[in-house]
Amino acid sequence: MKNQRNYQLDFLKLIFTGCVFLSHTHALINKNTNFYIPTGLGWISVHFFFVLSGMLMVDSFMRKSNIQNNDESGKAALSYVLKKFQYLAIPYWVALILRTLIQIILYAKNPKTVNQIIFRMFPEIFAVNGGGILPQINNPPNWYISAMLIVMLPLYYLMAKKTDFFVHVFAPLGAILTFGWMFSKKPHLSELEFQTYFNGAVIRAFAGICFGVIAWLIFDRLRKGIIKKPQRILISLIEIISWSIFFSVILQKEQWYVLEYSVMLLLPITIAIAFSEKSYLAKLFHLKIFRWVAPLSLAIYLNHSGAVQITIKYFRNLGYKKGVLISAVLTMVLCLLYFGIIKFFRVLWNRKLKKYFTNGEQKIEE
Repeated sequence: MKNQRNYQLDFLKLIFTGCVFLSHTHALINKNTNFYIPTGLGWISVHFFFVLSGMLMVDSFMRKSNIQNNDESGKAALSYVLKKFQYLAIPYWVALILRTLIQIILYAKNPKTVNQIIFRMFPEIFAVNGGGILPQINNPPNWYISAMLIVMLPLYYLMAKKTDFFVHVFAPLGAILTFGWMFSKKPHLSELEFQTYFNGAVIRAFAGICFGVIAWLIFDRLRKGIIKKPQRILISLIEIISWSIFFSVILQKEQWYVLEYSVMLLLPITIAIAFSEKSYLAKLFHLKIFRWVAPLSLAIYLNHSGAVQITIKYFRNLGYKKGVLISAVLTMVLCLLYFGIIKFFRVLWNRKLKKYFTNGEQKIEE
């Protein structure tokens, strides 16, 4: 199936990361600010990330036909989740350390507070905080990664155990029913709010990842069925029109959650089209310069919270525009520090530490 990285998806991740950043600057707005931030902008953007993650999970599974419907489905599910976290672990932990240091600098008044900030990190270190453990986490954006990993474990197991049932019945039905429940219960369900045994983070992750399965089904049809030029023109028009409708609604000043939920149903379609590369828009993203977009979007997502918090603490009175500019600059500074630490760690591991902790075969890519 697909082997090359899809730079269009990476670019979309950067766009939605920017939306998350913008949504978190809401605290900088005051009565003199001539600017608005749609209330659901960050919430919807995280839903995009869940849908994308679900689609890529299914695609990864479908490229490993040897694990379908076997007796080691649980082992396969756990292995997938652990490998997923292993891929994210170094950036995740580096950003967590930086954000924790910022938390200490901004709010630690005495040694006791420092100890509390440090020792409450373990659920976050192990990425289990998305299940509802200690919602006052050091790096708030991390909840998405944790919730994604937690939900993927049972869903991947069910997919490996009953592939046809999961892909064609369970996931589509789970997406629609959970989405409808969220709509009726609380339109912008908080990741911190518990609903019986499950918190909002897990519920939102479940809905988004199940929608990702629908996205994969659409992608699979497009991949096999779009061959002729008229078909590619049509699918290109559908992609352009769908994105235009989507952003015209979610960027409105006076948002109505009914419209938000309505246009969010376009995301599995647009994501699937981008992944299939059957649209002519995909040709715009074949340049190698886009290979830097994925690590940049992850860096911004993981590090922007600390930058915004510093701005709120020290520069809030400068006004919204200056506050956003300062937040953006601080985010880039933190990202540079983050990339530098990751580079140092990888060089240190590959050249010095690896021989003491492994058989010499495991290497962290530089």
